[in-house]
Amino acid sequence: MKRAIYFTLLLLPLFAFKCSESVSSGADELNSNTKWVLEKFGEESVVMPDGMETPYMSFDLNEKKLNGFGGCNNFFGNFFLKGDQLNISELGSTKKYCESTAAVEDRLMVTLRSANAYKVKDGVLTLLQDSDEVAQFKAE
Repeated sequence: MKRAIYFTLLLLPLFAFKCSESVSSGADELNSNTKWVLEKFGEESVVMPDGMETPYMSFDLNEKKLNGFGGCNNFFGNFFLKGDQLNISELGSTKKYCESTAAVEDRLMVTLRSANAYKVKDGVLTLLQDSDEVAQFKAE
């Protein structure tokens, strides 16, 4: 009986470690200090009107929060990572209207809501919907 208890106590930390692991090692590539600047929707390059800042976002890996700038408004939300899966939820933003950037900002919000996977390679974050690349961001 004592052997069974000792055996269980030895294995318990292994199970506890595995269950508490919620962020994949790939999440380290998202780095909380990285500003991800929007470059493309699919294969289409993002071009902003003169004088307008390019949309960007960053991840707070500890708080599981996302924030950024869509071209006119600041946005924020929550995210969950598991392996290469990504789920962005509770996405909200300020409510200014900028006619010259509205189309880019609207498309970015739809893209963020629909993305369900990601990959990071050579300083480029690619958001995917199923296996389709829907947006690319460059680390800055």
